[in-house]
Amino acid sequence: MTAALLEVDGLVKQFGRHGARAVDGVDLRLVEGEALAIVGESGSGKTTLARCLLGLIEPSAGTVRLCGADLASLPRRRRRAVRARAQIVFQNPLASLNPRMTVERLVAEPLRLHAGLRGERLSERVDALLGDVGLDAGHRRRYPHELSGGQAQRVAIARALACEPSLLVLDEPTSALDVSVQAQILNLLADLRDRHGLAYLLISHDLAVVRNLCTRVGVMFAGRLVEVGEAGAVFAAPRHPYTAELLASAPGAGRAALMAGEEAADPGGPRRSGGCHYAPRCARRAELDGPEACARDRPTLPDGADGAACHFALATRREGRAHHDEGVSL
Repeated sequence: MTAALLEVDGLVKQFGRHGARAVDGVDLRLVEGEALAIVGESGSGKTTLARCLLGLIEPSAGTVRLCGADLASLPRRRRRAVRARAQIVFQNPLASLNPRMTVERLVAEPLRLHAGLRGERLSERVDALLGDVGLDAGHRRRYPHELSGGQAQRVAIARALACEPSLLVLDEPTSALDVSVQAQILNLLADLRDRHGLAYLLISHDLAVVRNLCTRVGVMFAGRLVEVGEAGAVFAAPRHPYTAELLASAPGAGRAALMAGEEAADPGGPRRSGGCHYAPRCARRAELDGPEACARDRPTLPDGADGAACHFALATRREGRAHHDEGVSL
């Protein structure tokens, strides 16, 4: 069995003593070399989850283990070394790069801090990293404002690769770029994953990007993971009604449909104290024998398996097993 690179158990992030839970009991496992997407509409908790995983914000509860180490329990120096194994590429490259630093300094800084490189070795490594992302030595002296959006994102990726991470967290890495440039960055990320054996955790609302880059998908709604599975299986036969809604909204009317859903369900607003967060907007409740269960009982993902946190999906799965046990071909 492939070793777990990232393990998350019962992760919660609540803002304020009585505020909403932006992340509400997430369990997650990412293995070496895997490309996992976390998808969902704005306000569903995707970016908050990513920031908790990297220690950029402190979770309210739960554990995050990176390379087998519980980050919260590590001494400060050891935590810094382990966290270097996971790097993030932000949505807006020009906002994430220090405008007062040249490309050379931006890429060299993590090499000095984490690898202790100096002089000629440092210069050679900077050139190698820039070449890795399709930039040449002529970009070394430029400042971020002198770069195109695609070039700036390439610099951000080169900087993230400087520590030789095992995991890259990609937070909407192409949404701020022109469509033609998006394809170039996606091709670059796919190539880097193949060459370096990287694992990716992609935060996105763009299902086309997910299809091109990821092998597995986790669907997030109102702070909870509601479905996890192989990308092809999730896209072909979604088991959670919210996943079906997301797929139905893509590609042409995607953003409009997601925004309409956001107004209806307000995933960034107060969470329900019990039951399914999706219940107020779910048409499948009427198909259950006891639809009150949706409002009363919190559905959970199958333990250690792909599936959906949905009473309807779980009921369907149980019925399938019963038919199979009776010798009925499904």
